[in-house]
Amino acid sequence: RLSRAWLSAAAAAVVIAAGVVGWQVGTGGHSHDAVQTALASCQHTTGCRVVSLTSSSNGNETAYVMVTGDTVQVATKTLPAIDASRQTYVLWQMPQGGTPVGIVAFAVTGGHTATVAHGTLASGDATVFAISREAGTTIPVRPGTLIVTGRTTSA
Repeated sequence: RLSRAWLSAAAAAVVIAAGVVGWQVGTGGHSHDAVQTALASCQHTTGCRVVSLTSSSNGNETAYVMVTGDTVQVATKTLPAIDASRQTYVLWQMPQGGTPVGIVAFAVTGGHTATVAHGTLASGDATVFAISREAGTTIPVRPGTLIVTGRTTSA
């Protein structure tokens, strides 16, 4: 009886933990594991591509864009926290020879937390992405200074 109770308690803990991680990833929640969960999910999804974005200035800031069809997720653990009431990060799609298109605005709040945001591609040219930090809380017409950039390595 005692081992059955322990087994039931352990199973309940696993179910609760999986539910919390799933909720955090689905809602853009903040968990150190949210980025790893999103990346693992993409790697196990047919047609999903991961694009690594890095800073050309110091290499310390990174983000990942996961592209499946015309849907994108951006995930990061290393972008600095911002005041979400006055600033936003924006994921940009950078069409070759075209105008950058803002895909999704998101905030990173608190220290050392993960952020996962979802958006939709503007066109089929989804090979280069970048993230900028912008004043205000909406996506501007053009990106300011790009913090991290990256290019897909395969179609």
